[in-house]
Amino acid sequence: MAKSKKSNSKTVKLPRWLVILLSILVVVYSAYEYFFVENNFFNGDPLFSANGEGGSTGDGNLNVYYLDVGQADSIYVELPNGQNMLIDAGNNADGTPIVKYLRNTLRVKRIDYVIGTHAHEDHIGGLDTVIKNFTIGSIIMPYLPDKSVPTTKTYEDVLDAIVDKNLTATAAYGGQLLLNDTERQLKIEILSPVKDKYYEEMNDYSIVMRITYKNRSFMFTGDAEKLPEGEMVDAGYDLKADVLKMGHHGSSTSSSEKFVKAVDPTYAVITCGRNNDYGHPHKETLSLISKLKLTTYRTDKQNTIKAACDGDKITFTTGLPVCDGNSDD
Repeated sequence: MAKSKKSNSKTVKLPRWLVILLSILVVVYSAYEYFFVENNFFNGDPLFSANGEGGSTGDGNLNVYYLDVGQADSIYVELPNGQNMLIDAGNNADGTPIVKYLRNTLRVKRIDYVIGTHAHEDHIGGLDTVIKNFTIGSIIMPYLPDKSVPTTKTYEDVLDAIVDKNLTATAAYGGQLLLNDTERQLKIEILSPVKDKYYEEMNDYSIVMRITYKNRSFMFTGDAEKLPEGEMVDAGYDLKADVLKMGHHGSSTSSSEKFVKAVDPTYAVITCGRNNDYGHPHKETLSLISKLKLTTYRTDKQNTIKAACDGDKITFTTGLPVCDGNSDD
């Protein structure tokens, strides 16, 4: 009987760190598929009723709080229909200060719309803490193609918080109505990102929204840079807004002259940290603001900023409490 040849095959043992990394990737991708592929998507119609349970305890105005969270973004909005919205929640350390400010100062018990503009830590870092601490109506985030799905712990923490509350995230893209309350003349439009498009930069997936109340409008841009700004202009959207939150903390990579002129604002708001390492706002952005003679408000100079709008008049209040997780306030 002929002897069998000895096999030359070897069992390859993967390093422990690689096994852990692959496991994390599987978990994050599975959660992503559950939240954004198998569940809700916008269909072009208003997604949420304007007559649902409201979380706002405001005065009937459109009140916008540009929270001072240092070198990060978080904006709280009281809608005149009794609902409310939180757009981003700063860095990881900002979650608890934001919850404290919303709960103790603004008496918030429920948040109707939670918007995570894009998956960078300085925008969604505190979202998991917010989701855990409030009753949440809807969570809205940009749809990301497979190769753009983050594997960060920050992103994973947000997904975990969503599933722990038995919620799902709704994917947003340009050209849709989030709310259309014709009786109150209140409209919330999503203008970017482009549906199913792959962007090289995560910033360009930022949800861009315009809130219109009677004769006045506010534009919220996340970190959207010049590429999606150009797409919004070319798409022919009505971009006119009285108040523009300058993109990406006033970076020169955002706020192209073409886009800002299309928005044609009276007021510019810049959310950035004091003496930040990025040099925000950049001199190019400040030069454009000066050229267009915009009245400017900055969280690094004026702390939390409130804009109150009755549908015609807009009044700004500055010097409100800081919510930065690195401060003692």
